[in-house]
Amino acid sequence: MPKDFYPLPLIDQLVDSTPGCELLSMMDASQGYHQIILALEDRKRVRLISSAGTFCYVAMPFGLKYAGATYQHLVDKIFCPQIKKSIVVYVDDMLVKSKDAKNHVTDLEETFNVLRSYRLKLNLGKCTFGAQGGCYLGFMVTQIGIEANPLKIKAILDMKAPTNVDEVQRGEDEHAIGKTGYIRTTREMSVELSETIYGGHLQVGKIATTCGWTFHDSGQWCRHSHHFAMWRRFRVYYQV
Repeated sequence: MPKDFYPLPLIDQLVDSTPGCELLSMMDASQGYHQIILALEDRKRVRLISSAGTFCYVAMPFGLKYAGATYQHLVDKIFCPQIKKSIVVYVDDMLVKSKDAKNHVTDLEETFNVLRSYRLKLNLGKCTFGAQGGCYLGFMVTQIGIEANPLKIKAILDMKAPTNVDEVQRGEDEHAIGKTGYIRTTREMSVELSETIYGGHLQVGKIATTCGWTFHDSGQWCRHSHHFAMWRRFRVYYQV
């Protein structure tokens, strides 16, 4: 396969475009990359050697370096008229969104027509149609905003507060600051959260009290928050 440096979309931007939509439909492509047929000249480059002989892949297998970019390039091309209007696509994960519930069936029909014309199939077991909210790319998306995914915050809720500087500095143990990254990227209080933790890091005497409040506060916020992020317009001013 030729090298394809086509960029993948930013997950945060895709998710942030969903609030404000009355109905959502989450869809997953069946068999993923296997739905893309390899060109004849490329099949000899993707071979499988076994005791029964040497075999060539007919469809694009998983594990190729540029498989994700190739698939994203495909879906961006075929869904171009709908993207930024009624659909967001990340590789094989699709979300049809309608600001007006009355238009949702029409938006779905348009999507199905595209899938049918390119002979792409869906995994119905992983699809949800006409919902007011659901899980997409690891986030719980709803009409009013983005909620914390219970599966994603379990580690934060179960995490013990660090009691000394060494535990704060560690990056991959049970007291990892990195575990709060899931909420720090979207939470409006992310600056306060980081300042409190690192402030405690710098002041050894206050580490137990400061970080104890921070980790407890983070867990309580994740457990009770119904408004993880909110879509809103903003202006950027710049001078040339």
